[in-house]
Amino acid sequence: IPAKEMVGKKLSETRLKCDFNVKIVSVEQTEPERVKLVPRGNYVIKQSDILVLIGPNEDLERLKKLV
Repeated sequence: IPAKEMVGKKLSETRLKCDFNVKIVSVEQTEPERVKLVPRGNYVIKQSDILVLIGPNEDLERLKKLV
């Protein structure tokens, strides 16, 4: 589930790769129900989305604490 600050932003605006060294590999949309594999930077994040991330464990844990 995305952080409140991410909702309504494009993936390219989140700076996850630069700030946290993680990458979004897929988005599980619940409304409508579907999966986007390797979403493009212009994808706009919705509150109902489930973001699937990859990256070093320590960076994922650091991001998890902020969400």
